[in-house]
Amino acid sequence: MGQCNLIWLYFLTFLSLFFSSHFLPPLHGSDALENALTLYQSGVKENNPKKINDSLFLLHSLEASFNPEFGSGKLYYDMANSLFQLHDWPFALLYYLKAEKLLPKDAVQDNLSKTYQAVELEQPKAKGRLSRFLHLFSLPLPRILQGIGIAAFLSFLALLLFIFWPRKKLLIFSLLPLLFALPLLVSAFYIKYISPLQAILVQGSFLYTHAKTGAPQVSDHFLPLGSRVQVLTVKGEGRFLQVFTENKEVGFIPAQAARIY
Repeated sequence: MGQCNLIWLYFLTFLSLFFSSHFLPPLHGSDALENALTLYQSGVKENNPKKINDSLFLLHSLEASFNPEFGSGKLYYDMANSLFQLHDWPFALLYYLKAEKLLPKDAVQDNLSKTYQAVELEQPKAKGRLSRFLHLFSLPLPRILQGIGIAAFLSFLALLLFIFWPRKKLLIFSLLPLLFALPLLVSAFYIKYISPLQAILVQGSFLYTHAKTGAPQVSDHFLPLGSRVQVLTVKGEGRFLQVFTENKEVGFIPAQAARIY
């Protein structure tokens, strides 16, 4: 029975290591990313929108080639900075919010606040206690996955030592990192599979009662660009999104008016 449990622990350790490493592509040191940053800095210094546009083009090509959803957040942050300099406030806000999920909160907050001011919207308040707990106090997803990988690796080392030097304390020590990894796994699962989809409006829109052109408005309240909504369903062959607004209204908006982040 003890041998069987040991095999299961090895199996779980392997899965954790694979899960952690699989979703962390090496993008941070990319030459293209450095070239884009150089172009951006030169464009800002010279007040040259063309260079900033060229930087943005390179960053968009990187976004299409890699899987930055699990990256360091630097790509999204650089894209947001370029869009901000080009006064494309809604898309700058979109990419700052994408970067916020991957970077430490303090790294994005100043620029995020400036962008909210540019679109003349009040910045949403911090999340509730339950949401902060499930997000492990808003740790970025890559850091959560790295924590799982480190915990699995420490457990793996302890189990190896236990094989060659069987001591009960070593077996107990091998379980401690796995216990530490458990809330991280719960948080990662919640963020990836349970957390509701959020979107930001890149075009202003009214809220409609049905997923069709010409449907009545839910109310006279106009959703300005930069507004954040929760996406409930997709209707009308992908042409409409059913959303829940910050004013606690439910209705439909055209899909092209919003971007999920």
